[in-house]
Amino acid sequence: VQPHEIAVSSLDERFIQKIIKVVETHLDDTQLSVDMVTTELGMSRTNLHKKLKAITGLATSEFIQDFRLRRAAQLIDKKTDNFAQIAFQVGFADQSYFTKCFKKKFGKTPSEYANLQQEN
Repeated sequence: VQPHEIAVSSLDERFIQKIIKVVETHLDDTQLSVDMVTTELGMSRTNLHKKLKAITGLATSEFIQDFRLRRAAQLIDKKTDNFAQIAFQVGFADQSYFTKCFKKKFGKTPSEYANLQQEN
């Protein structure tokens, strides 16, 4: 049984845009946490989790990590820096953890991903 697609209302879009703005503002901060996001949004941790999970299907920490990894992929596409610098720019202090998370998300290491992008 598959649920119906969720229609995103303008309130939901504004909510997501607020979260994106907070995450982008603190993207390179390795200490960015769910608590920081809740403080900036003025919401309780529980309400933020419920609303974000309903809209995106992701918990707050998963949303933050997903956003960071997608931004890293954009930076790799643009060939802005080496992988260690990109990892740091998107808030990963540990290069090996970044590589592990990136591979889990995209099915390729950052270097494999970059090589594939060069071929295309």
